[in-house]
Amino acid sequence: MSKITLNNVASFQNDSTAVASYAANNATLTTAFDNTLSRDGTSPNTMGANLDMNSNRILNLPAPASSLDPVRVQDLSSYVVTTANQITVPSSTTSGNVVTWNATNGLTLGTGLSNTGSGTVNVLQASPTINNPNIVGTATNDSAASGSVGEFLSSQSGSIALSTGVGAGLTSITLTAGDWDVWGFVQFSGNAATVVGLMAASISTSSGAIDTANMDSYSEISGANSTYFVIANVPTLLAGYKRVSVSGSTTYFVNAFVTFSVNTCNAIGKILARRRR
Repeated sequence: MSKITLNNVASFQNDSTAVASYAANNATLTTAFDNTLSRDGTSPNTMGANLDMNSNRILNLPAPASSLDPVRVQDLSSYVVTTANQITVPSSTTSGNVVTWNATNGLTLGTGLSNTGSGTVNVLQASPTINNPNIVGTATNDSAASGSVGEFLSSQSGSIALSTGVGAGLTSITLTAGDWDVWGFVQFSGNAATVVGLMAASISTSSGAIDTANMDSYSEISGANSTYFVIANVPTLLAGYKRVSVSGSTTYFVNAFVTFSVNTCNAIGKILARRRR
């Protein structure tokens, strides 16, 4: 089928008729040329409808330079997702697959995934099951962010004078809601004349409390009513190591207790915590 139809000039005897036919043919040719693609880009040179390649290939395409350029297969092998060019995958509940494809919806996410994150970023739904994950640790000397697994807290007191038979809160930390490991140390000191009966260390939510009911929160050592600091200059006790699960901000103390006579006794306390999950 021809794309244009030209008028035939049957006779040159009538000049006006021949001229009109030539003019009409020239107008038809001009319109036809304007409706073709120009190899050198001469305008007009934009498509007004879909271009059907009829299963033929387009050869020698350059590398894409913008988001509107076609992508070649070789470009996909080195494609790097960034914030500017990220691909947003729609959510789905397809069972057993991470990503699926169909002609209606295109790429869809499997069970446990959804695009519920900030903006268009896809994130995991609550409590997904991930078999055999490989969680890579940090490769430098940084610290986990507040609220993240691995968050670390600690506090150490100065030397605090103790009274015999009276528990003392040495220092504390405040845990935010979560699951934590909490432990502490108490280091006692005195002079050569101090007679020591008992030294104890504990972690507790109450300042000065000695939690003897829970072995993961308490330790003690007997001084046998001797001048203990002659034998051990600065004895140090582990003040417990325990799991703490809290639903809101909770303060934990490292506490010291001692019975002594004749002279003085001091203690330094340190309490530490690591967010387990």
